Amino acid sequence: MPKPRTKTSLTLFISLFVVISLMLSSLPGIASQNPQAITALNDYLPIVLNRYPRLTPFGVTMFTIDDPGGLAKFTDGGTRWTRSGFYWSKAEPVEGERQWQWYAGIEQQVLNAASSYITPVMLIDGTPTWALKADFECGAVAQDKFPALANFAFDLVRRYSQPPFNVRYWELWNEPDAAGTLGCWGDPSDRDYYGGYYYGLMLQAVYPRIKEADPQAQVLVGGLLLDCNPDPNFPPTPPKDCTPSKFLQGILESGAGPSFDGVSFHAYDFNNGTGGYANVNWQSASDTTGPVLITKADFLKGLLQQYGFSQKYLMSTETAVFWGPNQTDPPCASDAPLDVELVKVHYVIHSYAAAIAEGLKTNIWYAALGGRCAALLNLDLSPKPAYHAYQFAQQQLGQALFVRQINEFPQLMGYVFQVDAKDLWVLWSLDGLPHTVSLPALPADVKRIGDDGFPVQETSAITLTIDSSPRFIGFFY
Repeated sequence: MPKPRTKTSLTLFISLFVVISLMLSSLPGIASQNPQAITALNDYLPIVLNRYPRLTPFGVTMFTIDDPGGLAKFTDGGTRWTRSGFYWSKAEPVEGERQWQWYAGIEQQVLNAASSYITPVMLIDGTPTWALKADFECGAVAQDKFPALANFAFDLVRRYSQPPFNVRYWELWNEPDAAGTLGCWGDPSDRDYYGGYYYGLMLQAVYPRIKEADPQAQVLVGGLLLDCNPDPNFPPTPPKDCTPSKFLQGILESGAGPSFDGVSFHAYDFNNGTGGYANVNWQSASDTTGPVLITKADFLKGLLQQYGFSQKYLMSTETAVFWGPNQTDPPCASDAPLDVELVKVHYVIHSYAAAIAEGLKTNIWYAALGGRCAALLNLDLSPKPAYHAYQFAQQQLGQALFVRQINEFPQLMGYVFQVDAKDLWVLWSLDGLPHTVSLPALPADVKRIGDDGFPVQETSAITLTIDSSPRFIGFFY
């Protein structure tokens, strides 16, 4: 694992840049002959500060943020993000009356996260019945109750942005692009944007009050389900209504582009029972595109760019590879394939490497003790193989900078990252078959991910055989 940089080192960096900048600007000859040098130096300093140190994107949802929920394991595993939430209906069952005592349990969990240097993304969810939009049994807030929601959000953020809680990330409802369940802002009667335009009006009412309570608060569009690709050129199989995935477009059409800081979305793939995974609703698969996270992120980036908001960041706040029906008891279906854990080991590597390459602020696995064969821990908190893969990936990629995608080898997928004084390649076979490649130089280190999730040292050579087990290949400068 790279040696952590210290505050002293940061101070030295800043001092060095300031001194050099002042020296150059005080020398008329240098400043007049090469003003670009001054500009470049002044431009570079914010870049250094922005990357120093980088917050690792590795995160995991724990149903309770405490040791019984896996906190100690994931603190050891290098986790720096998690996700939880506040239900509005609990604290304000009667309009205008705050009952903060209902949050005592979640307050302790937020404190647990803080003590473990884990950043929580906190949902504002659970609309009280008195605030619901007409004909909605959950989710959508009546427009004349937007001020009440804004007042509640102001009080909530002001309370929990302060020490010792220090919450910064606020996500407004979970999967709001769903109708009748989950976030429940989805509106099937809206054939243009499925309720996204209306949700955007809410953002415009609430965002200023959150920023008033805490100017550093980060407001997120609620974790979008994005059930299928709305592009008619890529219809899902079998055909289905993809209007819900136009929810973000509706938000932008409403004029709410300035009223959020980032977009949270969910990216699930499904074990196909043949050693790989796929999401047919987005035409993505392990043998072609890699994780659906890539396809969904590219879709969202394109939409934000189209509306002039390409500077908004993305966060994958739920990701996993699933098998079996949507239930948590039993945690994994009895008919799961024999290689269900191996597919998950590979998927962990694919997902986090892709998240870094796509520039996501975080990628939060769902969950520590989740259903549908997605758990990283057994019920007794002993690690599954995918936990070991997660821990190793975090050690290798937690502070990595994306350099480029590897496209020069047919039937292989991977990325080049910069990690301290080396280029680190992460490379795997798309079709699952072994492929022999010639590398540009003799690597200093080669490790493959074993079936148990642990790294296995391999002999360094210019010619390597790459199969479905991801390789971590290091080249020192």
